[in-house]
Amino acid sequence: MFAALDAEGVSGATVAAATAGAAAERFEALKSDATLQRTVWYLARLASAANESDFVVALGSLGFDTDRAVHPAGLVAELSRVVRADVGAPSPLGELALKSAQRVLAETLLGRPHSLFGDSIEEVQASLQSCSSAGGFGKLARDFFGAFTANIVRFLAEKELSNHVGPEHALRSTSDAVGLSRDIERYCRESAEIVREFASGWYSKANWKTSHSIDLERTEGFLAYSLTKIRTELEAGASR
Repeated sequence: MFAALDAEGVSGATVAAATAGAAAERFEALKSDATLQRTVWYLARLASAANESDFVVALGSLGFDTDRAVHPAGLVAELSRVVRADVGAPSPLGELALKSAQRVLAETLLGRPHSLFGDSIEEVQASLQSCSSAGGFGKLARDFFGAFTANIVRFLAEKELSNHVGPEHALRSTSDAVGLSRDIERYCRESAEIVREFASGWYSKANWKTSHSIDLERTEGFLAYSLTKIRTELEAGASR
């Protein structure tokens, strides 16, 4: 992996692919990471809850403090609280999963104009409805896995970046390293497109089979398959 950092014309795609290969065991271990499993499960359940006639009751049944969830920032904070309450302190990569989910959830909630007179639970629900359809959840899943994968690759690669910056290296300056980090994020987000269609189909079928109460076991299977697809895409993409 580290040799890729000194390769002539080093790119985000090359580093991401090399990191994915070198971190194969990490990707396998992630399939059973409790924080990651719960994070993905809550994202799916939040998307479903947005279609409920009583959104407040639906949120409460998931353990969310509905007084805090009236604001987008409050709902994002509640996601972190309920996950930690379920599984305890996350692993380092589990922490990255949770932060990635909070980021895409915030982007979803803030992507819709809000009232000049403050937020309301109705506005939060309306914002979440953008990811409550099969296609909407597919986009949410793509954005989450893209952000999460980019965070993993940077977490593993950037520990070594400072040792590979200088006149004698392919990364000649800190600005080159910053540019590489941006390339890694872009490449990982593009690679995550591979899960979009699968996530849409899974969400629709799982909701139908569970009467819109997707269970953790189904989520674990979805997560494991998604991680396999993304890892394969990362490794293959750089050679195209």
